[in-house]
Amino acid sequence: MKKLVISEKKWLSGEYLKKYRNSPSKLLNRQETRMCCLGFAAIQLCGANPRDIKNKACPEDVAEIFQKKLPWLLKENGSDSPVGLKLMKENDNTDIDMNTRKSRIAALFAEHGVKVVFVP
Repeated sequence: MKKLVISEKKWLSGEYLKKYRNSPSKLLNRQETRMCCLGFAAIQLCGANPRDIKNKACPEDVAEIFQKKLPWLLKENGSDSPVGLKLMKENDNTDIDMNTRKSRIAALFAEHGVKVVFVP
Protein backbone atom coordinates (compact mmCIF):
# COMPACT_ATOMS: atom_id res chain seq x y z
CA MET A 1 0.00 0.00 0.00
CA LYS A 2 1.28 3.47 -0.88
CA LYS A 3 1.51 6.05 1.90
CA LEU A 4 0.38 9.68 1.68
CA VAL A 5 1.31 12.09 4.48
CA ILE A 6 -0.85 15.19 4.86
CA SER A 7 0.62 17.93 7.01
CA GLU A 8 -2.18 19.79 8.75
CA LYS A 9 0.00 22.91 8.85
CA LYS A 10 0.09 23.01 5.06
CA TRP A 11 -3.34 21.55 4.35
CA LEU A 12 -5.83 23.84 2.60
CA SER A 13 -9.00 22.13 3.82
CA GLY A 14 -12.59 23.19 4.41
CA GLU A 15 -11.68 23.95 8.01
CA TYR A 16 -9.13 26.53 6.86
CA LEU A 17 -11.41 27.81 4.10
CA LYS A 18 -14.24 28.39 6.58
CA LYS A 19 -12.00 30.50 8.82
CA TYR A 20 -9.96 32.48 6.31
CA ARG A 21 -11.33 32.26 2.77
CA ASN A 22 -14.53 31.68 0.91
CA SER A 23 -13.21 30.09 -2.26
CA PRO A 24 -12.27 26.57 -3.35
CA SER A 25 -8.82 25.23 -2.58
CA LYS A 26 -6.10 24.59 -5.16
CA LEU A 27 -3.65 21.75 -5.61
CA LEU A 28 -1.11 24.29 -4.32
CA ASN A 29 -2.23 27.79 -3.39
CA ARG A 30 0.12 30.43 -4.71
CA GLN A 31 -0.11 32.92 -1.84
CA GLU A 32 -0.34 30.67 1.20
CA THR A 33 1.77 27.72 0.07
CA ARG A 34 -1.02 25.48 1.32
CA MET A 35 -2.42 22.58 -0.67
CA CYS A 36 -5.43 20.33 -0.83
CA CYS A 37 -5.21 16.57 -0.32
CA LEU A 38 -4.69 16.06 -4.06
CA GLY A 39 -1.78 18.51 -4.04
CA PHE A 40 -0.04 16.35 -1.46
CA ALA A 41 -0.77 13.32 -3.64
CA ALA A 42 0.62 15.01 -6.75
CA ILE A 43 3.93 15.80 -5.06
CA GLN A 44 4.41 12.66 -2.94
CA LEU A 45 2.88 9.94 -5.11
CA CYS A 46 3.33 11.33 -8.62
CA GLY A 47 6.63 13.16 -8.13
CA ALA A 48 5.23 16.51 -9.26
CA ASN A 49 7.29 19.64 -8.89
CA PRO A 50 5.38 22.15 -6.72
CA ARG A 51 5.67 24.84 -9.39
CA ASP A 52 3.81 22.58 -11.83
CA ILE A 53 0.72 22.37 -9.62
CA LYS A 54 0.78 25.91 -8.25
CA ASN A 55 -2.65 27.57 -8.51
CA LYS A 56 -4.12 24.58 -10.41
CA ALA A 57 -7.62 23.67 -9.26
CA CYS A 58 -7.80 19.94 -9.88
CA PRO A 59 -6.16 16.85 -11.41
CA GLU A 60 -7.63 17.50 -14.86
CA ASP A 61 -5.70 20.79 -14.97
CA VAL A 62 -2.46 18.79 -14.87
CA ALA A 63 -3.66 15.40 -16.12
CA GLU A 64 -0.20 14.44 -17.34
CA ILE A 65 1.05 14.48 -13.74
CA PHE A 66 -1.67 12.13 -12.45
CA GLN A 67 -2.10 9.78 -15.43
CA LYS A 68 0.75 7.35 -14.74
CA LYS A 69 0.68 6.97 -10.96
CA LEU A 70 -2.90 7.83 -9.97
CA PRO A 71 -4.99 7.22 -13.11
CA TRP A 72 -8.12 6.55 -11.02
CA LEU A 73 -8.34 10.30 -10.40
CA LEU A 74 -9.07 10.88 -14.09
CA LYS A 75 -11.57 9.65 -16.65
CA GLU A 76 -10.29 8.29 -19.95
CA ASN A 77 -10.78 11.71 -21.55
CA GLY A 78 -8.54 13.36 -18.91
CA SER A 79 -11.31 15.05 -16.93
CA ASP A 80 -11.73 14.52 -13.18
CA SER A 81 -13.13 11.12 -12.20
CA PRO A 82 -16.00 10.68 -9.74
CA VAL A 83 -13.47 9.71 -7.04
CA GLY A 84 -11.39 12.81 -7.77
CA LEU A 85 -14.50 14.98 -7.54
CA LYS A 86 -15.49 13.34 -4.23
CA LEU A 87 -12.02 13.99 -2.80
CA MET A 88 -12.23 17.65 -3.80
CA LYS A 89 -15.72 17.94 -2.30
CA GLU A 90 -14.69 16.37 1.01
CA ASN A 91 -11.47 18.40 1.16
CA ASP A 92 -13.31 21.72 0.72
CA ASN A 93 -16.51 20.90 2.62
CA THR A 94 -17.04 23.61 5.25
CA ASP A 95 -20.03 21.84 6.84
CA ILE A 96 -18.17 18.89 8.38
CA ASP A 97 -15.72 18.65 11.25
CA MET A 98 -12.07 17.81 10.74
CA ASN A 99 -12.32 14.22 11.99
CA THR A 100 -15.13 13.48 9.53
CA ARG A 101 -13.13 15.08 6.70
CA LYS A 102 -10.04 13.04 7.53
CA SER A 103 -12.02 9.81 7.76
CA ARG A 104 -13.77 10.35 4.43
CA ILE A 105 -10.59 11.33 2.60
CA ALA A 106 -8.64 8.41 4.07
CA ALA A 107 -11.41 5.98 3.07
CA LEU A 108 -11.51 7.23 -0.53
CA PHE A 109 -7.74 6.93 -0.91
CA ALA A 110 -7.74 3.51 0.81
CA GLU A 111 -10.15 2.19 -1.82
CA HIS A 112 -7.28 2.71 -4.27
CA GLY A 113 -4.42 1.33 -2.21
CA VAL A 114 -3.25 4.55 -0.58
CA LYS A 115 -2.94 4.86 3.21
CA VAL A 116 -3.33 8.46 4.37
CA VAL A 117 -1.51 9.64 7.49
CA PHE A 118 -2.32 13.05 8.94
CA VAL A 119 0.42 14.81 10.89
CA PRO A 120 0.23 18.08 12.86
